[in-house]
Amino acid sequence: MWSTPRPDVLQGHLARLCLLLGSAVGALAQSSPRVPGLLGPHPLGEQETGELLFGELGCANCHTSDLEGIGTPLTRPTAPRLDEAGGRVEPGYLARFIADPQGTQPGTRMPDVLGQLPPSQRAQVALDLTHFLVSRASRSFNSEPVSTDEAQRKLGEGLFHRVGCVACHGSGAAGPVADLAHVPAKYSPDSLSAFLFQPLHARPGGRMPDMGLDRDEAGALASYLLNGARPLVGPFQVDPQRAAAGRLHFQELGCAACHTGLGLPTTLLAQDRASLRPGRGCLVGEGPARFGLAPDQRAALEQALAGQGPEPHPSTLARSLTAFNCIACHKWGEFGGAPEPLLPHFQTTEFELGDEARLPPDLEGVGAKLTRGWLEQVLFDGASVRPYMLTRMPRYGAANLAHLPDLFEAADPAEEVTLREPKSKWKDEEWQKVARAAGRELLGNEGLACVLCHDFNSHASPGKRGLDLISSPDRLRPAWFMDFLVAPEKLRPGIVMPQSWPDGKAAHQGILDGDTRAQLEAIWLYLSLGRSAADPPGIRTQGANLEVGARVRTYRGRSNVAGFRGIAVGYPEGLSYAFNAQNGSLSALWRGEFISVNWNGQAAGNFNPKGRAVRLSEDVTFCRLEDASQDWPRAPHMNAEQPVNPDPRYARNLGYRFRGYYMGELDTPTFMYSSGSVELEDTSRVLQVEGRPVLRRELRLVAPEAETLYMRVLTGDIEEGSPTSFQTAELRVSLPTGETLLRRGRIDPEQEGEDPGKPPLELLLKLSLDEGTTTLTLDYELLH
Repeated sequence: MWSTPRPDVLQGHLARLCLLLGSAVGALAQSSPRVPGLLGPHPLGEQETGELLFGELGCANCHTSDLEGIGTPLTRPTAPRLDEAGGRVEPGYLARFIADPQGTQPGTRMPDVLGQLPPSQRAQVALDLTHFLVSRASRSFNSEPVSTDEAQRKLGEGLFHRVGCVACHGSGAAGPVADLAHVPAKYSPDSLSAFLFQPLHARPGGRMPDMGLDRDEAGALASYLLNGARPLVGPFQVDPQRAAAGRLHFQELGCAACHTGLGLPTTLLAQDRASLRPGRGCLVGEGPARFGLAPDQRAALEQALAGQGPEPHPSTLARSLTAFNCIACHKWGEFGGAPEPLLPHFQTTEFELGDEARLPPDLEGVGAKLTRGWLEQVLFDGASVRPYMLTRMPRYGAANLAHLPDLFEAADPAEEVTLREPKSKWKDEEWQKVARAAGRELLGNEGLACVLCHDFNSHASPGKRGLDLISSPDRLRPAWFMDFLVAPEKLRPGIVMPQSWPDGKAAHQGILDGDTRAQLEAIWLYLSLGRSAADPPGIRTQGANLEVGARVRTYRGRSNVAGFRGIAVGYPEGLSYAFNAQNGSLSALWRGEFISVNWNGQAAGNFNPKGRAVRLSEDVTFCRLEDASQDWPRAPHMNAEQPVNPDPRYARNLGYRFRGYYMGELDTPTFMYSSGSVELEDTSRVLQVEGRPVLRRELRLVAPEAETLYMRVLTGDIEEGSPTSFQTAELRVSLPTGETLLRRGRIDPEQEGEDPGKPPLELLLKLSLDEGTTTLTLDYELLH
């Protein structure tokens, strides 16, 4: 419960603020807002730079426009959420920052909205706003001391330089970088670790992306960034009167125009974009928002205002790659790529593959290279096929990058390729059989020996560990793939790869009569078999049996019981389960030994349960239905004839997002995912019930507002034992008390084993969620 602060504490805050404001007048003129993508060479002209600044500085949030292209995540990025800022940021720092943004954090894009006030009044208003923001947070700022564990700090230092942080923030000796000197005064270890773990929660605009850190990594990185420092924290208690005054200031000063999460409208009136004129208002530091613009920034903004608004492709693509600073890691045309001083920080575990294995790929021609489905998986879901590359692909948030696939495709249109019978002596059905056999031979060690440098279907190559070839049809467009095979150096300069069709002529004349086109199509058709493709001669297929010791064991890889993004979890009690992270479903349970893995080295491989697995549905588990009569949306079906996923966005289109997982007691994993706006944490433990192991699944659902969600618990021949107990011949599930529905599902003609005359039963649990946190507990018991 918040209480009124003592007068001496309040006066102390005011005195420090006034002193800081009086000494910061000169500092304001020395700093200008930094946009990382604009700090080095970039592809934008002056007008395009101005358009980018108009969005990145939040100008478009106050100065609205009906111009085409205004109002997207690019032109109007979302500012940090402030609903939890009072618990995330040290209150004293928050007050200083509001009163003097550039003096407190040089380079910030936050404008000085109190610049028209005298220092004493600015301090008062800043403190009012601080009381308001702290009052709205659900938890207070935790001011525990920074860990002095040197091993943890060194781990954080390694992560900072290895996973990609240095690309935007620098290593301290590589030119202009985003300043992190303010971090120790702003955060506690707890709040900084939480922010680094899920930065898009606090900053949904994606300018600080999610680097895929687990909780331990986030804690180590926080320890490194805080470097033993501790913010000067005095007692801070909310004054309700000051908080009420701060609420009014928040609306009147226009804060609500940029910042979300508090549900307040702005009352500040601003001119629309068409009415803005050079040499006036914010541009010259006289308006309600004072940015401290550098002369070149001011000139660029004036050029943008004099123009006709955002330009179409490729200008919009250039601005996107600059706004999100993609060019810090990726080359795009003449621009981008890591600067030379930072190159040593881009590392790999497969050194023999050269720079291709450690430097992020070139973005030139991406629209013609990657399939739409794979491009979306990379941008939205963090999909990757280069486990040896230690620099990570950041996640910027799907809403922020939703426009990028269209831009890439428009900038680099893909060539349409018709795969056809290249030789008239083969009939169509004969050509398919002949081609796939020839493709297998070409990739093997007696053909072009591709498998001597590439993994295949999760089997390790006996030589270099290049990316897995089996993923090619999922990722690549056939025209680009064939052009690349003929001239790899042309499309990927510097790649360590031989030319097997020099000048377009086949080096291996003994397969398909040396017909280049026939060989290229044969390789494509063979790889299109996906995981059902027979291994090429020469690939190493060593297997391994994984056992569970005294702690829970987790293994990630492909599986026939959990799909392309499968996760196996084994418990010391002899019970195991598989989780399909692609769709968010508990997909199999088994007793006995854990798993066998076709695996060697650092790449994850196929896993299979060692015991007889009881299979569950791999469709999405949680979904919104219009009513209880709506059919449950079924996952796309794949088999040998249809090995490529025909709908890779199935789960995403239904609102599902996998957020990763973290380890708890005894290394028990907690999976994090979301269904629409509802965030879930999914943890399972094993209990002994009358001598039998039972999997207890605990689900924590956090809803931003009240809504109804359905959970599909079980499918098949289901019998109801009681209102909270249902079972099939092999599995019993016990549910919490709630509204259940046992009904006939729809028949999916593509699914094997479904009786077309008898649709399977499915058990739904209706979840009427209140705003806030709801917990569910389900028990799964194998019956045989």
